[in-house]
Amino acid sequence: MTRNESHMCNQDISDKILLVAINTKYTHSNSALLSLNAYRIDRGEKPFPMKQFDLNQGDDYILGEILAAKPEIVAFSVYIWSLEKTLKAASALKTIYPETQIIMGGPEVSWHTEDLLKANPYIDIVVRDEGEETFFELSKALEKAQDFTQIQGITARKNGIVFSTPDRPKIQNLDELPFPFAPKYNFSHKNFTFYEASRGCYSKCAYCLSSIQGSVRTRTLEQIKKDLNIFFESDFKQVRFADRTFNSDKQRAIEVINYIVDNNKKNIHFHFEIQADILSDDVIEAFARERKSIFHLEIGIQSTNPKALKAVNRYYDPERLKKAVKALRSRTQCRLHLDILGGLPYDTYSDFKKSFDDVYSLAPEDIQISLVKILKGTPIEERVISGELVPLPYPPYTVMKTQWLTPMEAAMINDISKLTEAIHNKKFFQKSLSLIIDALFAGSISDFFEKLVKFWRKRLIPFHSISPNFVAVKLNEFVQETTTLTEFQERISDMLSHELKLASNTPGKIIPSPFPPISSNTKQPLFRVNSGIKIFYYKYSPLEESLTTKDNPQPVVYRFSKTGIPTTCLEEFSNQATAFAIEFIQQKGEKSKFKQEWAKRFGEDKSVPDFETILKKLQKQNIIVPI
Repeated sequence: MTRNESHMCNQDISDKILLVAINTKYTHSNSALLSLNAYRIDRGEKPFPMKQFDLNQGDDYILGEILAAKPEIVAFSVYIWSLEKTLKAASALKTIYPETQIIMGGPEVSWHTEDLLKANPYIDIVVRDEGEETFFELSKALEKAQDFTQIQGITARKNGIVFSTPDRPKIQNLDELPFPFAPKYNFSHKNFTFYEASRGCYSKCAYCLSSIQGSVRTRTLEQIKKDLNIFFESDFKQVRFADRTFNSDKQRAIEVINYIVDNNKKNIHFHFEIQADILSDDVIEAFARERKSIFHLEIGIQSTNPKALKAVNRYYDPERLKKAVKALRSRTQCRLHLDILGGLPYDTYSDFKKSFDDVYSLAPEDIQISLVKILKGTPIEERVISGELVPLPYPPYTVMKTQWLTPMEAAMINDISKLTEAIHNKKFFQKSLSLIIDALFAGSISDFFEKLVKFWRKRLIPFHSISPNFVAVKLNEFVQETTTLTEFQERISDMLSHELKLASNTPGKIIPSPFPPISSNTKQPLFRVNSGIKIFYYKYSPLEESLTTKDNPQPVVYRFSKTGIPTTCLEEFSNQATAFAIEFIQQKGEKSKFKQEWAKRFGEDKSVPDFETILKKLQKQNIIVPI
């Protein structure tokens, strides 16, 4: 008796098939698996068991978990990020149990499927393109050991021969598809997922799978609102709309935005991909209604080189795009995420740098840089066949050489991408970066990161697992090496120290006050300073733009928390008067001697602030409390 025969003696028929997905992060939920099972439940069938993994989990762990489920058939949901791990798991499964059937589906395996099966003999069947109907019919046939060779939309092998059945027509009415997070399905999930309010795309960008997915089909507004109501009652933290151009239908976009603003009581974050140059003023006004920064907007700039954009059918009006992005920045609380693609046809390294500088000038929160990937079935594959683009031979098929870009330049773009994500996008050192880029690199972020990458490489510093403290140290070293201007070196050192405190929620090394201690102490103080209030002094105030050295060290008052709440910089109290008053209370100064101690520190000619007024202000902000 084989492993499967032994297992199937006591196995429910629905347990024959195991659904598997490998997500990018642990926090993600794969909506494809849930949708396949929801489609099955709606037709009176039991759901299949599911296992979801992430890229950080080892190959041995993934294999072990699949084996522990003892499936006869394993169906993998495959994306470009998961293909490599999926192929390893499938190959190992087939080696250990040759009778196990391997099915794959998803965007990464829906094109060139016959080549895929011929190159990977352990794959038995591929479900092409949209999978709900095809996989339901296929799984029913496999459960009953029936013939499946007439089912539309599959590529498979029979008697050693690979064959493909005709394509299945695309689903036109998306309202007919189940919403997999509806309570009736009772599926467990993590805190992030994609939501398909539409399929297809009006644009025909040569590098994107959506360009070959046919006409745009959408769920109705009524259905979208029903789905959103379920999200609003869920414990999701972020929902990403899979619409390729959310604002292509202006009125629909406005209705969805307003519905979220009016009903999103749990402040779930929503991510949309938009085309900024067609963004109308009334859509911007709808986004402006929300003041809690729950909207994340992704805008695909890709390049600002018109020739490169034309080569990949990416069209937008640059001036209208700039105007729209500036309006979003000034009028809304949306977090803006702008994309740049290196390695496009006709894009040189200089073109990439210009695009980077152009995008930086728009001041988005996030700048995502990547080298173009060659997705199976997309028109850009023709550029590979012609020899214009040279991708790596393994997933995700990153372009590392073109007729216009050398491998060394591609590697530089790759490393710039890593440091941009680790340093710029984390927002820990915004003021420091701005000062460095403006003063030392004439405002060119591309020149800055290019030189920083060379600095990183020269010292063999890893490009991963970069902590805020590590960044502060290395940026300080970088500035010391880049300029001999002592004043600027000291200013950046102070600014980095200040921003690190805000990033790490810890005061770090406690530096004693540069001033002599208060000498007139009392044994019966009237107030005490709350725990977590710390004062640090700087030569150059990190709260001011000026490089002018002041007569006295400049104070900054911080509130640190033991509960993990982010550090607060109490700017309104970061002046000599209130900082001195806090120190005076901390050192149990005699109230009647405040004027005397002030004069000892700052001189007789400096006017004395009103201590009672300061005390009221500090009490109001819970910086001090009566004893």
